[in-house]
Amino acid sequence: MLRLYHFNGESVVTFETMIVASLACAAIVLFGALYAIFLALGHMKQNLYYYYCSYAFYALLAVSAWLLVDALQLSRIWLLLVATLLVGYLIGPQFIWRLSVAVHKVDDEKSPNSNLSIGDCHESN
Repeated sequence: MLRLYHFNGESVVTFETMIVASLACAAIVLFGALYAIFLALGHMKQNLYYYYCSYAFYALLAVSAWLLVDALQLSRIWLLLVATLLVGYLIGPQFIWRLSVAVHKVDDEKSPNSNLSIGDCHESN
């Protein structure tokens, strides 16, 4: 794709490479957030459509990470860091959902007068 150029033995990053890398980083954050939001909606509404959307956004996140790796010609430890980022984005929201359910379950047990469950949190307003 876009490459670094060498000038007098030094690596020079082109403007186009910086733009692609910046947009790829922004896309990683955006698609990671959309993945987490749609995963939570899928759990709350028990709707497969939201689950499919969440994993589609995760796939777009992975493509964005690949664009970042390609644009900046990352290698060695940086590839391991990007792989760790992808694994973290995959399991992080699922872990947070389970933690939230467990915390609300404990709260429900402590206050028997509460009629709301974690599935009803979108209706509590």
